Amino acid sequence: MLDNVSSSSCFKSHQIVSLAHQNSCLYAEVIQEIPERHKCWVRPLFLAVDIYSVSPQVYSLRSASDLVWPIQAFSPAFDTEVIPFLTALESSQFESSENPQTVRSRFNHFIQQVWQKEQIASKEEQ
Repeated sequence: MLDNVSSSSCFKSHQIVSLAHQNSCLYAEVIQEIPERHKCWVRPLFLAVDIYSVSPQVYSLRSASDLVWPIQAFSPAFDTEVIPFLTALESSQFESSENPQTVRSRFNHFIQQVWQKEQIASKEEQ
């Protein structure tokens, strides 16, 4: 994964980006950059958990709600980073035994953790 990009860089529609936190990473497709608000509108694709392990857990988020998030939190994702996950998801290799509500709950928990981290960081800057 790359370091977070500055708000001056541009993401393109349909580009895959990542939002990493601790040992998890959200991968999403860019719908639109909102430069006047320094935000990015993305469509979540999947959440990878335990990304540093030999066999990370991957949860499909294709039915999750879109997300508008500060653009500086995202990094462009490498093809070599994303393609194995997408291939596995398409082939049902990572078929989750968890119900959709549990997967949504994992996603919401991830977003809450990232939000709390951002709030703490912004308070420390002040």
